[in-house]
Amino acid sequence: MSKAIFCIATGSSTYLQLALNLGLSVKANSQIETVLLHTNDASADLGWDRRTIERRFEYAFDKMVCVTVDEEDGKSPIEQAHYIKLSAYETAKKLGYDEVLILDADTIILPSKKPDDWFDELAEVNFSAYCGAYFDFKEAKS
Repeated sequence: MSKAIFCIATGSSTYLQLALNLGLSVKANSQIETVLLHTNDASADLGWDRRTIERRFEYAFDKMVCVTVDEEDGKSPIEQAHYIKLSAYETAKKLGYDEVLILDADTIILPSKKPDDWFDELAEVNFSAYCGAYFDFKEAKS
């Protein structure tokens, strides 16, 4: 079974820069492939194109996927971000992954738990979304 950890960076370049930190953190603590899923507008204020991102981030991510955001579609940036996050599962299937852990770019990895362990802990969960503060899986409290 192939697994991947997706890092989502949408909107401003701040999230793209945070994604680099997250990617490096995951690489330091896991053998699972990492995928950067970012929007074209995430690098607009930096003036970076897709190739520049790939070159600068290749040591942190095994694959990179750019999702084009259409500013004319009438969706707010938050609506666009939600769509991209919810469509990440479809992207994972297209890339050949059976299991995927989707993390926002502003997530931090604490050394007490390796990302690989999360796949085992969430094995029986078909889909889970959590938005809020810190959650400790071991103690089952937030």
